[in-house]
Amino acid sequence: MTPNRTRSIRGPRAISQLLVHPLVYLLVAAMAGILLAALMTGNLSARYVKALIGGIFFLFLIRLPLFAVVGLFLVIFAFPTYIYLGNTNVIFVLFMLVAWGVRVRLEKEPIPPKTFLDYAAWCYLAVHVLSLVNVESSENAIKGIQQIQFLGAAVALYFLISKVVRTERHLRLILYALTASSVLVSITGVMEYIVPTFRLIPDWFIAAGPAGKRLAEGGRVGGVFGFHGLLADFCAILFILQLYLFIRLRNVVVRFALAVLMFAGGFQIFVTANRGGFVVWVIGLLYMAWIGRGALTLRRILVALPLILLIGFGLGLFVEEYNEAITLFLRISTTQFERGVPDTRVVVWREVMAEIPNHLWIGHGPYYDLRGGTDKIGGRAWPHSAYLFYLWSTGVIGLAVFLWILVKVFFKSYPGGKLRLGRVSFAQGAMAVAHIQILQFALAQIRDEHQRGNVYPYLMWALFGIAVAARRIHREANRAERDSGS
Repeated sequence: MTPNRTRSIRGPRAISQLLVHPLVYLLVAAMAGILLAALMTGNLSARYVKALIGGIFFLFLIRLPLFAVVGLFLVIFAFPTYIYLGNTNVIFVLFMLVAWGVRVRLEKEPIPPKTFLDYAAWCYLAVHVLSLVNVESSENAIKGIQQIQFLGAAVALYFLISKVVRTERHLRLILYALTASSVLVSITGVMEYIVPTFRLIPDWFIAAGPAGKRLAEGGRVGGVFGFHGLLADFCAILFILQLYLFIRLRNVVVRFALAVLMFAGGFQIFVTANRGGFVVWVIGLLYMAWIGRGALTLRRILVALPLILLIGFGLGLFVEEYNEAITLFLRISTTQFERGVPDTRVVVWREVMAEIPNHLWIGHGPYYDLRGGTDKIGGRAWPHSAYLFYLWSTGVIGLAVFLWILVKVFFKSYPGGKLRLGRVSFAQGAMAVAHIQILQFALAQIRDEHQRGNVYPYLMWALFGIAVAARRIHREANRAERDSGS
């Protein structure tokens, strides 16, 4: 027996075993330390950083369960970069899809369940492919195909989340991962406000690059997204998740960290001076209070409401005192409307709507060319409305598909009213959070577009996936409880 055991120890190992050996992780940690030192001293090659990130992700893909790898992706999805193969978000999602297919084939993952949104997701991709028919130049056709790649990877993320996340344990990890992502995003946003010229994540690393003027250039805080509207929306939407975890968790240190994170999110909404982000933030909080009103008492309302108002007023005064550019309350108080349309949207919406009838049914194609136009900063302005963007790019058919998805997932994810969010099952609470976030997202898209850049589609489809997975887990738990009771 001893010789056999010796041979098994000293004999050749499979590549997968070697890759997950503890010494490999020590080597990666050492490389990370060297690269961090090089980053701090400025002697750093971009390709080494990107190679290290890809290598770490590949190791985790081999070593960890697939739902944990999806969670890892949700931590870093807001920071995509380009390598010679393409966009890292697209590549990582493709790797996860392949790994999922192999594991299902080897029966290491169960056969994925069908969901109520599967057919609609395929239709969403189909209308974008169909819109390529009306693209007017080969250059825009190539860029349109690239846009479909980004959107297709985001839809693939939905399939991964909705089918791989099968238990409350899986669901917890996914929500914790999104919270970790919001920590990274908040660090970049707050740091930009404190030191406008400093880039914690260099612009050369981020695939999309800044989508507007930076604070140091006379613009507003945009954080890693490079655009104040997307940062404000992200903070408003993730605030609901952070508040839910604050209600659920009992660890004092964790709750304090979540409180700091929520304060940072609210702070960024104020320093972006973005009216839409502030509105969807307030609506999300009010709707969450309505759904969770089972735990509300008059005493809690009398304590919480003045505290919230005081914090909001204090943030407003702080920003007004130290921000030399624009303040949130000033923008809200000076908002004007022209026939029900905010004055800042009249011109751009009129220009987009004038072009829509040219290709009314299937649109102009996925790529929106910013060259030309009459925007005051030069070139063409974004549509500043996801709904108009879909109507322009994919026509009436594409907009109808998007509305079908939004309405379906919103009503299907309704968790019931008068809940006690601290006492219901975690899955039902997560379903409530996703339900509220989808409402916030839908409202935010009236005056902004998630199609800008290549990050926000992942957030949108991740929220859809979480809503679907939480709903299924909650329903299966209820079914098992009824069966055990009978």
